[in-house]
Parts: sequence; structure tokens; C-alpha cells
Amino acid sequence: MQCSNNLKQMGLAIHNYVDSYKVFPSFGFTPHVVPGATTSREHLGPNWRIQILPYMEQNSVYSECEYGRVYSNAPSHYAGGANIGGKTVNDVLIGLFISGLACPSSNNDRFPHGSWTGTDDHQGCDYCCVAGSFHPVNVCDAAGRTFPNVAQFGYGGDGANSAANRSWVARNGIMPPNECKTMGNVSDGTSNTFVIVETSGRYSTTGTDGKKNVHDIRPRYYGTFHTAVQPGRVNSPYTAAAGSIPAFSHPQWAPGCTTITWPINATNIGIFDQAIQNNNIWMIPSTPMNSSHTGGVQVALADGSVQFVSETIHFENVLLPYGSCDDGVSASL
Repeated sequence: MQCSNNLKQMGLAIHNYVDSYKVFPSFGFTPHVVPGATTSREHLGPNWRIQILPYMEQNSVYSECEYGRVYSNAPSHYAGGANIGGKTVNDVLIGLFISGLACPSSNNDRFPHGSWTGTDDHQGCDYCCVAGSFHPVNVCDAAGRTFPNVAQFGYGGDGANSAANRSWVARNGIMPPNECKTMGNVSDGTSNTFVIVETSGRYSTTGTDGKKNVHDIRPRYYGTFHTAVQPGRVNSPYTAAAGSIPAFSHPQWAPGCTTITWPINATNIGIFDQAIQNNNIWMIPSTPMNSSHTGGVQVALADGSVQFVSETIHFENVLLPYGSCDDGVSASL
């Protein structure tokens, strides 16, 4: 019940954001243009979760966040504590726990050990916004639209990898990177489009010894927050060539959003198995929808409703269309 309430509150927060700015929050913008920036990492900031904090009774946290030159220095520039010009900023995010971003049923740590920071002071979030959907084998969305028009390669592997072993960043959903969409862009209807999905579960792999191992693969990348835009920013062009977007420092790094690329509670996905070995799972932007609930996950739709979606639901005929806001493909949960 509490998990569905969390999604209900986030869905309401997004609707209030739309009422204020006439656009949906973007997952985040890269580059986050900062006058005088001297390194690519000075272009990175907090993502959609920060943008909706004022609508989740977190005004005090929001007001303390720095939206100038943000998160430029290691080790914690993506989740607070960056030293910028001799000033430490966004300390409010360190050790911050927001219950509305945590599914009570999750078996994952609330403050997981950071893969690069080596710290345990940044909350792991159990929900992702939906950037869109993309079929990793057919290399197209539900309407047959292909790369690079609706998606680009995400983090992980290189050009030699097969499409099925790549992660993807899509833009056919409601909250993609680098773009703020309007209600008018949701031509499939708000009741037919996912906006936030649960990613609170644990990912299973089978070791060489035949034993099952479980992993926390939530896309937090040093913490809950990464890559942002100040509220209500207008759209930026989204173009792609040769698997990258011009002017992006790291376009494929989009933790905090997901592209629906796999069935619910999917296991043994090549790109994730590889990333677990390399200890960089936090960066991948196509995290499977998963949970500790029996048989499926909770999702929030763009009309503000929340539904439980079974893990047996058809991936191509239902999940892919619901991940896109404008593919024109009819589907029913």
C-alpha cells in the first residue's frame, strides 16, 4: 500500500509541476549550461527528483540546493558535498532520506555503498521516471521507429556489442533527457502512458558455480540525484549521430530514468552482468522494472493513477507501447 501511495504522491507532484510550468519535468539536461564552466562535470546537476521536491513537502531541501555551477568535483559531485570555488554546496543531500522515494518492501539498503565515492551517505531511490521504450533486439520502438530517431546507445560496452547487450536511452516517453514535454505531446493519452515505474527489486545472476546471486542495480550513480535543469526550462534539440549526442559530456549516463527495454523482473541481461563485474551498474539508463512485490511492479501513469502490473504481461504488445507517449500503438494493461 505504501509503495502505491508513494507513486500516487509523485504522480500528483508531477501534475502540480505541469500546472506551474506547463511542461513535464525533464529527466535532466546535459549539458546543464553554466557560464564560465571549465570542466565537463560542471555541467551536471540534480535530476527530476529535485525538480518535484517543492510538490512533495520538501521546500526546505529544494531551497538549499545550488543551481549554479553544480557538482563539479569528485568524489561526491553528483549527490552533494562538491567543493566549488572554495564553497561546499548541496550538503543538504548528504544523508538525506526521503521516505516517498523508498518502497518499504524493498530488500535493498536505504543508503547503499557508493561504487566510486566509497561512502554510504546517499539514498538509493526505488523509482525511475520513464524516458521511453525501445526493443533491444529489433532496435526500434513499438511503432517501428528506429535508432537514432527515438533512442541512442546508453552506457555500457562499445560499438562491437550486439544491440541486445547494449543499454539504451530513449526519448519517446514523457520524461526523456534533454527535453521538457507538454500534455500536447502525449498523443497516446495520459491513461496509456507510464511516467514513473518501480525499480526497487534485486537483480539475479547465476554464477559460474551455478549459484544464484542478487544485486542492487538501482541507477543512482553516487546517490539519488544526477543531471538536471532549473524548473520549466524550454526544450533543447535532441539529435543523435553515431551513438552520441553532440555537446554532451556523457550523454549515455542517465541514472534516475529508465528506458523500458526488458520484461518486468528480467534476469541474466548481458549488459547488466558485465556492468556488475565492472562495478559501474549505477550508470545504466535501462534498468529493468523490478520489485520485491510478488509477481510484478507498481507504476504511475501520466493521468495520476497507479496500477500493479504483472510480470507476465506481454513485453512487446503492452510494455513497449506504455513506455512511449506518442507511438500510436493501442495496448491495454
